[in-house]
Amino acid sequence: MDGELSISPEAALAKGQSLYRARDYKDGFCWVYQSAMKRNIEATLLYGVTYLAGWTGTTNPKEAFDAFTFGAQNGNPYGEYLLGKCYEQGLGTPADSNLAAYWTSKAAQTPEGKKLVAEDQAEAAQKAQAGAQSLLFFLSFFGSDDGDKPYQDPMCGGTVGTCIPASSVALRQSRGIP
Repeated sequence: MDGELSISPEAALAKGQSLYRARDYKDGFCWVYQSAMKRNIEATLLYGVTYLAGWTGTTNPKEAFDAFTFGAQNGNPYGEYLLGKCYEQGLGTPADSNLAAYWTSKAAQTPEGKKLVAEDQAEAAQKAQAGAQSLLFFLSFFGSDDGDKPYQDPMCGGTVGTCIPASSVALRQSRGIP
C-alpha cells in the first residue's frame, strides 16, 4: 500500500470497495480503515459493518457501535439506522429500546432512512408471518383430548395428530380454560 499518506479518503474508500466487491475483504479493509481514519463517514460505516459481519474473520460489535455512533452523530441516515439496530439488539452496547426508537425514527426523517426502516419492517412482517405459520403447523399436532377427528396434513396428505379448533377461544374452551 505505497502512497498511503497521499491518497484521499474518497480514493482509499473506492479502492477498498473495489476489493470488497472482489470479496478480498482483508486487503479491502486496509483501504476502508485508512479512509475511516481520515473521518470519511461512508468509510467509517463500512468499517463498522465489516466488524459486525465478520468479513475479515473478526467480529467486534463495540467497534461497529462506535463507527455507527460517529455516522449518526454526523447526521448520516445509515449511521442513525445502524445505531438504532445496535441499541435494539444490544450489539456493542446494552440494549435500549428508547435509544433504538430515537435513532430509527431520526433515520426515517430522510428518504434513505425511510427506505431502510420500511425494508426492515417488511422483513420483520415476513418473519412474523413465517413464525405464525410455523406455530399453526406445530399446533396442528395438538388437538383437544376429547376425540377430535384426525388432522389431514395438506402437505403430505396423511393423518397427523388431531385437528385443532378454529380459533384460540375454541382451543381454550376445548382445554377447559376460560
